[in-house]
Amino acid sequence: DACKNRAELLSRAADMTYDAEVTQATIESIWSHWSARPGNILVPGHDLPMLLEGGAPRYLGTREAAIRAWYGEDLNQTTVISLLPDGEGAARTAAE
Repeated sequence: DACKNRAELLSRAADMTYDAEVTQATIESIWSHWSARPGNILVPGHDLPMLLEGGAPRYLGTREAAIRAWYGEDLNQTTVISLLPDGEGAARTAAE
């Protein structure tokens, strides 16, 4: 988990590490390997896969985050509450 997500990749620093210098060197190595061949896909441990385009990461896929809860009287009916920013995917009822 030297580089768990896009934020750590771009900042060249990890949220939690036992040695910041070792982590930074590892992230630089990841960048070096990733950019060595066009079309390489990076799959961080806690984020979406990414492709490097013009020196900048581009997500492959769509970020999703939600809570699914039972508010009704039937286990087959759930409410999905989106955790995405800017109101993307407001709360909705989903029949399973």
